[in-house]
Amino acid sequence: MPPTRSDAERTFIGLFPHATLESFRASISNDSHVLTNPNKFLTWDWVDVAELRRWLEQRDAPAPATCGIKSEPVDGALSATAASMARPAYRIVMEGKTEIEDSTPQTLEKE
Repeated sequence: MPPTRSDAERTFIGLFPHATLESFRASISNDSHVLTNPNKFLTWDWVDVAELRRWLEQRDAPAPATCGIKSEPVDGALSATAASMARPAYRIVMEGKTEIEDSTPQTLEKE
């Protein structure tokens, strides 16, 4: 059964790149244990947060700084300013008497 984690613990584990957690895993388990028990290591449930903190302190690796992320409700309608700045990702060109929508990146950059 996976450990019950607080939101703070999940956030802390999520701050680290995959390579850091893999290095931590290599420091506490050998390859044969990982190969013998692959299901245990499919998620980050095996991470003991207190042990990870001790390992980081021993390595003199600072824990990543945390910061809050601003979350605001999204209004489905574009503001007047955003709407006026919006450009279609195509242009209309005439080939003879026929209008054609041209969305080729090279032609859009020339405008």
